[in-house]
Amino acid sequence: MIMANSPLRERRFLLGFIICWGVMFIDQAVVLHWFGLPWAAALVDSGISNVLLLLASLLVMTILRYYLPKYEQQINIFSLCLLLTVVWVFLSKWLLSITNGVSYQGYDICRCVSALVFYYWAALRY
Repeated sequence: MIMANSPLRERRFLLGFIICWGVMFIDQAVVLHWFGLPWAAALVDSGISNVLLLLASLLVMTILRYYLPKYEQQINIFSLCLLLTVVWVFLSKWLLSITNGVSYQGYDICRCVSALVFYYWAALRY
């Protein structure tokens, strides 16, 4: 049985991966500041959210190195991404309430869009 190699082993993909996450971090901080958060709160929010999202995405990539479901079993990937999204939303909301002390109304709906990021990384590996 041959295991799939991690795409992060290739320097070109690793560089693109780092650049994309850096752009997402900066973009989210700018948008949050544009919506009225102070720069300090926007940077902390962006940092916590993106680090947790990065860790969850790496987890999905690692799982899919060892478990490659057939086409008929794509519900497993979707379920995994949905579970990680729920965990990510509640964990980031809890960490942000501890660190920022800023009230986040409508947070859950806004952040659930991140499920698309999980599913994108899963589909990229699939």
